[in-house]
Amino acid sequence: PMDESHYIQWIELLTPTCVMRRELHPGDKPEAVFIIDKVTACGTSASECDMEKVSAREYCNLHGLWGK
Repeated sequence: PMDESHYIQWIELLTPTCVMRRELHPGDKPEAVFIIDKVTACGTSASECDMEKVSAREYCNLHGLWGK
C-alpha cells in the first residue's frame, strides 16, 4: 500500500558487475526504472554477457527481502 505502516523501502537491480538501488518512501509509487545495457550489466566482456544473470529484489518494511 506504500503507507507509513507498510511500504517497499528499496528496489535493487543486480547484475554480474554492479548493484543499482532506488530508495522509496511512503506515498511513492512502488516502482523503479533502471536503464542498463550489456556493458553496464557485464563490464568489458559485454559480448559474452548472459542478461539472464540480471535480477531484481526489493525490501518491504514488514515482510523483509523479496526476490533473488
